[in-house]
Amino acid sequence: MIGPAALSLHIARFLQSDPNVPMSPARWSLFPRLDKLSFADACAALDALPKPILFAPLVQPGSIFVTSAHELGGDVRDVWLWHHRNQTANLDPFLQRAGAEATDVLAFGRVNDVIETRVEVLRDWTRDFLMSAPITLHSDPVRRGTHWLVVRRGHQEWSYGWACKIPPTGG
Repeated sequence: MIGPAALSLHIARFLQSDPNVPMSPARWSLFPRLDKLSFADACAALDALPKPILFAPLVQPGSIFVTSAHELGGDVRDVWLWHHRNQTANLDPFLQRAGAEATDVLAFGRVNDVIETRVEVLRDWTRDFLMSAPITLHSDPVRRGTHWLVVRRGHQEWSYGWACKIPPTGG
């Protein structure tokens, strides 16, 4: 089962790749700290940072700006923490609307490139990371107890798991 750091990197990979040319960076750069990390080392570096973390995928694939709330000061920290509290406070109603239980499967990815974990990892991710990417959940109509984490990239392009005829659960 993958954890919140790996989920963040998978979402960043989706946001940063061309929809017609899916790819995965061989190396990850976590600015302003670390450069040219393997996927496993990037996960370990993210796990080691004090939480919560502002996680911002940059334009260049594999490049992420990260900072801990503890490193921010003054008004910036207050605004950031307000957004983080709002994100965590809205998670339970979001999961209830989707009918998602903590032990249900959480799937994310593209055709032939799907990762699976548990919905409880989404709770940990919401607690530990703040990422500016619209997300929603869509219950799999075939696999009971499976919910797709659906992420929107610009121009109304959604990750795999959203059936166009069924609007996603807002969140």
